[in-house]
Amino acid sequence: MSNIERSSTPPRCIFGASAGVPGSSEWVLDQRLRSPPTLKDTESYWRSLTPEEQDNLAEILRSRKGPNVVLRQNAALVSNLNRWTNGNDWMMIEGGEHNGQWVNPRYPSATYGSGRLKDLANNTYIYFPIGNSHTDPEGIACHYEVLHAGTTATIKPNKWHEATTLRYHRRRRQHAHRRAQKRRLRRQGLDASVVTLPTH
Repeated sequence: MSNIERSSTPPRCIFGASAGVPGSSEWVLDQRLRSPPTLKDTESYWRSLTPEEQDNLAEILRSRKGPNVVLRQNAALVSNLNRWTNGNDWMMIEGGEHNGQWVNPRYPSATYGSGRLKDLANNTYIYFPIGNSHTDPEGIACHYEVLHAGTTATIKPNKWHEATTLRYHRRRRQHAHRRAQKRRLRRQGLDASVVTLPTH
């Protein structure tokens, strides 16, 4: 025999006898109540660091990616920003009261602020228009998207997505397609139980 001592009484469970069965939903809930998962508040950790420590941590996170990956991502972002800015007829004002601001023929009476990104390959800065959903209803300017408690940021266009690209509307479209296909098959006197989804 083995030297393992076995208890004659099952472990005490909050939810009764069925909670003692490992793998049951009651057992899982009981285990979660006994030892809740520890959550790490990364944002408060980031705020507790000094600016020098934040810079060091950001540099470590950047270096983990590797220099080639960072350069490729930066080059792609610079290329996309230039294409987006030029493709939407943005013009930067140089000199005068509105120096460094952007104008667009679609918004004749508005000026937009300027964002800046360093092109790591050429060691220069590129500029782009910054707007939000209130000042840019057509979605042709850009905005900053900050991630990972402020350690990384990227620049995204304000373009609007059609409602048909959302999951809900895609499901509705597929449901309507299946219903129409079933009606068509019933009219032809065929079996309507097997209906295929539309291919995209």
